[in-house]
This record gives sequence, structure tokens and C-alpha cells, in this order.
Amino acid sequence: MKETNPKPKPMEKKDLQQKALEIFKVHSFDKLYLTSDGQAFTKKHYAVDHSRKLEDKEVTPFERKDFTKTSNPQQDAPFDYEKIDKELSNDRDFLFARYEALIGKKAPHNIGTEKLAEKVQEIEAEKFPTPAEDQKGGNDTPTSEGTGDDTPNANLELAKNEEAINYEEQKELLEDREFLFARHETLAGEKPAHNIGTEKLAGRVQELEKEKFNTQKIE
Repeated sequence: MKETNPKPKPMEKKDLQQKALEIFKVHSFDKLYLTSDGQAFTKKHYAVDHSRKLEDKEVTPFERKDFTKTSNPQQDAPFDYEKIDKELSNDRDFLFARYEALIGKKAPHNIGTEKLAEKVQEIEAEKFPTPAEDQKGGNDTPTSEGTGDDTPNANLELAKNEEAINYEEQKELLEDREFLFARHETLAGEKPAHNIGTEKLAGRVQELEKEKFNTQKIE
């Protein structure tokens, strides 16, 4: 008599490995146990119980650390997320490992990748201040570069304004890095990461502005 429910064909090791990688990308598990039919479990005894129903009863363990890139998240120096290490800003596995290495605890498993990357960069900025910042006593507000002009930025006074700013009429402010740093500090009560990109900083300032004054963000 022909078997009505044939047992699943065992998956190849490379296919199991790919399946584990896909799971690690969206979940914060550190270790998985995969049975030969591709079912994943976080506890070995559950995997073993399931494997008893299968023709191939092998249970293959996989660890998150085996899938991380060559960039060492334990590195005792900041990464250059703007240029050299730009791809790391989208590497969720690396970001989780880097976050844990920097502060000694895991990031929330459901945090968004962009938010996690931003948090990691903020922590790095606090932990590894640049020499220029040390000389300025920790002030990470950028100054004009290469102009030879020591004239104070008039927009800095505007940044201290306790009223909403109309960026539709003053769009140039969204490209003024000095203003954006000062405005962020006024609105949030703290300085942003010194290595945050200008566009991202402008977006963050507008979000803070909207939260405080219920204004519209410029896209």
C-alpha cells in the first residue's frame, strides 16, 4: 500500500544554513536547531522530538556568530559608517553585536534597523570622541571649515528660539549643520551624535520640531 503522507525529503546542509541565516536576520535568537526538513527550534529537545518523525533524524545547530561579517563588533575604535564601513549600517547582525559590545547588553529584539544603526553611532560618538572634540572640551557642535572666516553664524541665535521655525520659508537652515546641531540641543536638551549625516540630522530636527510645536515636516 502506497504511503499517503510520505516523509519530507531531507534538506542539504547549505539549504539549512540559508534557512538559519534568514531567521537570524529577522529574529534576535543567538542559537537555532534545525531538523532535516528545515524546521527551526530554539531548544534542542524540541528539535530532537520533531526529528523522530523524520527519515533523517539529524539535528543541526547554528549560532548567530557564525554568520557575522569579518568586521569585528568588539573593535575598540569607532567605525566610519559614512564612508568606509557604510554597509555596516544595514547589517542587522553586526549592529546587534556592536550594540552589545558597546554597552554590555542586548538591544531590543524588535528595534528597527535604521533606529538601531543610529543608536550604535550615538553610543560610539560618546565612547570615542575625536581629538578635535577633546580640545574643545567635549563640544561636538561643528564649526565652519576652510573659510578662514571667524564671523559667528547668525543662525545660531535663531536655533535657540523657543517658538516654531518655518522651514518652508527658510529651507537653507536644513543645510546649515551648525544651526541643526544647536537646534537639536535646544529642542531635545542634548547634542546629537557628532558623526550623524546632515540630511538625517535635518530630518531629526524636524521631527523634534513637530513633536514640540505640531508643525509639518518638509519632504
